[in-house]
Order: sequence, then structure tokens, then C-alpha cells
Amino acid sequence: MPRLPGYRRLPSSKISIEKILEDKGLKPRDDLSVIEALERSEIFVAAKTWQRFWEGKQNIDRATFKQICEFLGLDWQEIVEPSQNIVRTDPVPAEPNFYGRTEELAQLKNWVTNVNCRLVIVYGFDGIGKSSLVAQLLDRVRDSFEQVEWKTFSYGDSVESTIIDLLQQLDATDAISDLNQLQLRERLWQQLQHRCLIVLEQEPDGCTDKFEDYKQLLRKLLQMHGKSHHSCILLITSYEKPDEVTAVADRQDAAQSMRLGGVDIATGLEILKSKEPKLVRDIAAASELVARFDGYPLALKLVSSHIRDRYQGDVPEFLRNLYIPQSIEDIVRRSIDDLDEAARTILDILKDAEPMSQPQLHEACGDRIKSDLDFIKAKDILERRSLLTRYEGDTEDGREFLFGLEEVTKHAISSLK
Repeated sequence: MPRLPGYRRLPSSKISIEKILEDKGLKPRDDLSVIEALERSEIFVAAKTWQRFWEGKQNIDRATFKQICEFLGLDWQEIVEPSQNIVRTDPVPAEPNFYGRTEELAQLKNWVTNVNCRLVIVYGFDGIGKSSLVAQLLDRVRDSFEQVEWKTFSYGDSVESTIIDLLQQLDATDAISDLNQLQLRERLWQQLQHRCLIVLEQEPDGCTDKFEDYKQLLRKLLQMHGKSHHSCILLITSYEKPDEVTAVADRQDAAQSMRLGGVDIATGLEILKSKEPKLVRDIAAASELVARFDGYPLALKLVSSHIRDRYQGDVPEFLRNLYIPQSIEDIVRRSIDDLDEAARTILDILKDAEPMSQPQLHEACGDRIKSDLDFIKAKDILERRSLLTRYEGDTEDGREFLFGLEEVTKHAISSLK
């Protein structure tokens, strides 16, 4: 996809820029002195680029535009021509040490640049790396969109409050506080007509009060697909995959979902090394540590500190006395607190068992789950909350999917008893 045009400044900003340059002892048309001053600030631009910026009649590269504004002490969003493709990414979470996830990034990029896609859900346990992954994605796709917005939200917030906040970010000039619920949603649909990417990052607060309301909003969003020129993409990070996504997954690629699991061994070793280099001196033990924690980034970071402080970096000794950090147990607890008895039965059976096929699991539940429908619903919610994992394996009936719990989940559930 071709890059979108760069930025040019507002004509009205010329006077203030000239005053700033004078205060710096510079003259805007003295290209050499300006270029030298920029270079002293480690900003390297050609004379023609500065001329285009100063004259304000042609676009220049977005990154260069922002650097020049920073040199001048100006907020670039206040002087950029408003008709241009403004991309606001604050407050995108910073991740100084991001490793791996190459395949996941490629898949997400393919989805969000697909003209038919309207909704992408990245779901998984808190601390698995959803927000960091999406932040990396934005660096790769932002030039494909007219506008990018990032907003944190909670399933405890009302849908209306989230929509109001979104509208204020999408179009800060509109007065929207007096609009009723229907008007708010209509205004949102209008804003979604242009090519924008909206990231909604769920806060890890455990709130689920308004989850059903958000599912209704997603249902409405997906119903719009094919009925209008709606071309915005909504990308949500969530602890749970809404069932609405599954219902429309085969509808012209309108909705896609990615369960984000742990990282591979190599990436896990990089995480350990970034926390405490001596943890990876024994590669075999460090690799086993990553495997025992299923490549769960947050867990690896937490146990790294524990191994360093309590075991003087002795990974094998820690593995003989394996423990699950309290914060990880809390994350699992939040995921199972509101589960019904059928779902808890499946967890109870699998916490001490190897993965098994669906018929085997159903048989193991016996009379503890009343009906086939209750079993299917329980298995479904456990998968959507990343508690139940599918594995491809061999059984007496041939090769089929097996269902089991990851090691971290097993240990955490056992600790909660």
C-alpha cells in the first residue's frame, strides 16, 4: 500500500515560527544557519526540506515535520494542516524490550490492511503482551490510515462514556456532552466512515459489569459491514474473546481474532536475559524455565526477580522449588471467579490430567455436567478466556484436537484450592 502524504504546516503558524527563530538568533530564509542549528540538535534535514517546511506549500516527511516542531518548541498537532492525515498515537504503551512475535505481527498487519476487515480482537491473559504487540503493529501500519486513536477502557465503564471519549479524540471540535444514547451512537457511526484505526485497550482491572453491553456494540458494528461505506477498523485487546466475533468470522473477513499465547523459547530467553543476564548462563535450565511457564512474559519477568533475589540466580534450584507469583494467581482467579459449575468441573478434571480429546473429556465429566449443551458452553467459555488450550495430537481414532491446561494455569488453579 502506498504511503500517505506527509505533513505541512498551517499558514497562520508562520508568524510564530518566525518569532521563535528570531529568539534563537536565526533567520528563516538563511537556510545554512537554520540547517546548522538543527544539526546541533541532531536533526538532519536537507535545505530544500527546510524550505518546504517554511513556505508551508508542500508536504514533508511526517517524522521530519515532528522533529522540526520539537526543535521549535511547538506542538506539531497544533500547527499541522488539519485536512491532512493526522495520526495521534498517545498514550500508546512504550515497550523498550520487545522480542519475537514475528508471525503474530505479520498476521495482524495482514488483517488490518484488508479492506474487508472491520474488527480485530487480540485476547489472552493479562500480562501476555497484547498491548505491546499492538503498539508494535501501529509502528508498521500507521501510514495506511488517515487517523489512528488509542484508548484504554474498562468493561466496568458504560458504553456511552467510552463512546464520548472516543468521539472527543476523533473530533475534538464537536460538542457531544448533551447528546442522548442514540445520538451518540449515530455520531460514532458517522465518524467511522473514513479510513481510521481505533485501538481499544482493556484495562486489567477485572471489571466485567458492562461486558454484555460492549458485545451489543460490537454486534451493531459488524451489522454495519456491507450496508455502508464504513471503513474504520476497531482493534480491541481483551481478556476474553466475545462470542460475536465467532458468529461472523466467515463473513467476508469482517471480524478476526487472535488468541495470544506465550512466546517461544528463544524469545523467552531474551526476556530472562533482559531482566538478569546470568539467568541464561545455563541454557538448558533457562529453556526449561521458559517452558514450565509456557512462555508467559509477565510470569517470566516476575520469577526473574525472584530467582535473582532469593536464589542468587540459580535457575535449577528454583525449578526444584517452583512457585507461581501471586499476581499470576490473581489473574487466573479473575478469569474463573464467575464461571459456572460445568466450566469449573472441566478445569478440575484437567488440572491433574494430560490433554484429552473432546469425547474423552466429555466422558470424564460424567454426571457432573448435566447435558451435552452445558458441556459445549463450558468448553467454549474456557477457550474464549484462554483457560483451555487446544493441542493437535494422536488418539486411537486418529489425529485430532486435544484439550488441556497450560502448566501455569494448572499450578495457579491448584494453588487456589
